[in-house]
Amino acid sequence: MPHLAQVRFVFPFRLPLAASEFIFNFEGARAAIVVHSRLALRHTVFVDPRLRLANAQRKKHIFCNPADQTQHVRTLVFVQHQTPLIEEMTDTVAVTQIDVSFERPGDCPPDNERPSEQLLDEVRASGLKRVRYFVRAYRNRTDEPDVFVPALPDSPVVEVSFSRQYSFDDAFLKFQTASTHTTLFAESVERTGIGKPIADEAACLTLARQLRAATPITMVHELMIDASQLSTLHSNFRLSIVLSQTALEVFLQRRLEEECTQRGIAELEGTSGRRRPVAEALSRGSLESDLLGRYAQQLAGRSVKDCGQYQDWYRYAYMPRKEIIHKGGLVDASEEDGKRAWQSVMAYTAVLDRLLIAGRSTTSGAGPPHS
Repeated sequence: MPHLAQVRFVFPFRLPLAASEFIFNFEGARAAIVVHSRLALRHTVFVDPRLRLANAQRKKHIFCNPADQTQHVRTLVFVQHQTPLIEEMTDTVAVTQIDVSFERPGDCPPDNERPSEQLLDEVRASGLKRVRYFVRAYRNRTDEPDVFVPALPDSPVVEVSFSRQYSFDDAFLKFQTASTHTTLFAESVERTGIGKPIADEAACLTLARQLRAATPITMVHELMIDASQLSTLHSNFRLSIVLSQTALEVFLQRRLEEECTQRGIAELEGTSGRRRPVAEALSRGSLESDLLGRYAQQLAGRSVKDCGQYQDWYRYAYMPRKEIIHKGGLVDASEEDGKRAWQSVMAYTAVLDRLLIAGRSTTSGAGPPHS
């Protein structure tokens, strides 16, 4: 006998839908979602409570959002020293509880024992897929930038319930819960930074030298950091893949241009046999046939595609990015997909840099590579 599963998530964004219920089809089966969105208070303590000074003078300041004083209040408590030390803060945040229900084949788990973690993981993953689809549809309608497509770590608590007695059709859902199982999730170290060691003196000196020298921050570096952040912190794996591949294209154009400048090359010969000024050739050239093909080969003195790093990049970054951009695919891209795209781009850019440097001793001028 089939049974009903319900998964309850709590996410740190607001869907102002006034406890609405939505019933829709997902992958050929019905799903129901109920949304409860509300404001909540978040209490943050900045110091170890054991280190608080018992007799210190403390002051409380209350700040209200001028746009809506009734909805956003922030309270600061700090110790009055020569330099005030903030001890704690309470502020208003938005949270949304999303309950998703769907049918599952097979018998309902027993009421008097906790299901296996494998089963709970499977149900949570199934519920999350439906929630992500729902949130994408909501964002598509509202264009609200504060709402993100959530991942499991975005909900600090997840409840899984099962029901044998229920009525579920295209317009109505009613059920009697048989059992509920709650799981608390701690945020990952990557999200909180808890496990990061304190930077040593050498690292601080290096940063200070870079600041004093006004070392430019490259677009490639920023794109790769953003791609990693989108995947690790925000679970936006599709956009992470797109940014990783974009970083490769930016790197390649700028690296080829730098190499031409260093060698005094003014023109590059494309696959058509036509020679163009370097900037025009790089901006108009095809990534695969020109930039990674003819142009890179002219400068490296060899193919830059006959290596494992190229194969990994093509498989994990180039093709997935095409699937996302041109076909709207990889809707359920995973964290592993985002990680592999990022890693493949990092590895291939390093190889390209080495090959171009090595090519200085094997090639000359702007003509075809020496045989």
